[in-house]
Amino acid sequence: MKSLTSNMNVKMPYLLVLGGRSVDDLTANGNLLFRGVNTWLSVNKLVLNKSNTDATFFGTKWSKVVKPPYSTTHVFELLKRLNSIRYGFRVISRYLNNMSMKILYHANFESILKYGIMFWGRNRFIQKNFVVQKRAVRLLK
Repeated sequence: MKSLTSNMNVKMPYLLVLGGRSVDDLTANGNLLFRGVNTWLSVNKLVLNKSNTDATFFGTKWSKVVKPPYSTTHVFELLKRLNSIRYGFRVISRYLNNMSMKILYHANFESILKYGIMFWGRNRFIQKNFVVQKRAVRLLK
């Protein structure tokens, strides 16, 4: 009998953080880390989807973190997505009870918002996403 996990297509996102004093140190640390991750994955019979693997580099300049310019783009994309989900909540709130709405909120809205907070939490535009969250919570009755 096959195990249950052999028939499942599970996607598990992870965030690995590493640092170095120079680009060469960072590259060496990154290569070491990914070799270790690949070894662990193959020992546990798991596969790394390289097409969905990405690296984001942050640097310091005058004692402040310099983020890539696309961080604001991501926050606004997150805002569009959350507004779309909130509209769906508004439409179906007439047909579902409060418990079902809470389940949908945690499954759809909160999980996406948590990812955005975790990754871009210090962005100055993230406050707009919290306003959308307040509006979504009001729909929970």
